[in-house]
Amino acid sequence: MTIAIIVFVLAQLGDVITTKRALARPGNREANPFMRVLFDRLGVNGGLTVKALVASALVYWLWSEGATLPIWAVAVMTGAVALHNHRLMQKG
Repeated sequence: MTIAIIVFVLAQLGDVITTKRALARPGNREANPFMRVLFDRLGVNGGLTVKALVASALVYWLWSEGATLPIWAVAVMTGAVALHNHRLMQKG
């Protein structure tokens, strides 16, 4: 389970870094409507902070329940978002 949490943390960092870089490029916008609302209301840094806190709370709860597979799922989905953001930056 420790490895799953480490992968989750690394995926979160990757998502934060690539989201900020992708959104800094002209023409890019947040595709997730929920995150777009957070960014509009709280700014990119505030929205990313809220997302990281909510995701971390979810993973903490999953960890406390001994649910390793869902932690891996969250980590993989977050990593996929970071990869998508990275690919957007490569296009420009």
